[in-house]
Amino acid sequence: WIIYQVKNRIIMYWEMDFLGVPHCSKKMILAFTIPKISFILLYIIEHPNNDKVLKIIDEIEESLGTQTFSHVFEAVLTDRDCKFNDISRFEHNKNNKKRTSLFFCDSGMSNQKPNIENINSQLRLFIDKKADISDVTQEQCYELASHLNSRLLYSLGASSPCDAFVEFYGEDTLSKLHLRKIEPKNVAPKKIINK
Repeated sequence: WIIYQVKNRIIMYWEMDFLGVPHCSKKMILAFTIPKISFILLYIIEHPNNDKVLKIIDEIEESLGTQTFSHVFEAVLTDRDCKFNDISRFEHNKNNKKRTSLFFCDSGMSNQKPNIENINSQLRLFIDKKADISDVTQEQCYELASHLNSRLLYSLGASSPCDAFVEFYGEDTLSKLHLRKIEPKNVAPKKIINK
């Protein structure tokens, strides 16, 4: 991955993982983040498996268009979860056109994707730690991601991840991901999902 990243001068890439949830939840949240700008995408999946992950990827590509998808999702780094096993289908769309590159961390080395690991703690501001997310909807995930991406971050020079994403990829791309910019003063300081 490091060699590929340097050789292809990749600055903007994604880390991907499922977030930890209580065992009682029949749904899980699939999260993506761009480490460089702390931008987050969240997708709720019921009883997740390989096919359902690929369905999410296909839907994102369909929303963005293949060219934009390949530009935005140049590379994805994740772990060896069995739900990410179909590498060829992940990297190629239904027309067998290459759309992204998928890389895996070394076994037992979750510290190779520290940013996605950190999202769990960030989400605790909005979702109770022991909350059953079985009734959480995708619309709630879009809204939650919009709030997270609208926070002003010191690491971004007091700008938001949303501002940085729009700077790189445009407002139209943000909208096609079903996200919106929220004025910092209106970012929810309390639980969005409290079950």
